[in-house]
Amino acid sequence: MCQQLRCLTLCSQSSEDIQQQGGNDIMQTVPQTLLCLALPMQASAVFAALDHAFPEGLDPRASTRMLSRLSKGYSLDLTLFAFAWHAANKYELNYYHYSAVINACTRACRWEKALQLVGA
Repeated sequence: MCQQLRCLTLCSQSSEDIQQQGGNDIMQTVPQTLLCLALPMQASAVFAALDHAFPEGLDPRASTRMLSRLSKGYSLDLTLFAFAWHAANKYELNYYHYSAVINACTRACRWEKALQLVGA
């Protein structure tokens, strides 16, 4: 119950609210907010959550940190949806973005997905 309440609170906060409350690194809250989404996750729900959390977008380093964090401790689907969100929002995807997602594929033993990403 406490965890559900915490998720609802995180999901209802904007990035400005979290920063005003002393959240030094908003990237720590994004994966938790995304995990509040119902399973199975849908790309549209992840896109909406990221659009809400980052209405002004992300700088390249922040987007790399987010993908890296997602790839290390969260579901492959969530990482792939976040990567797709970056592509859909015209982010310039670089080596670090691809590396984070390929590492997530490796951890999930989904080599075929990693090969798709690199166009093999």
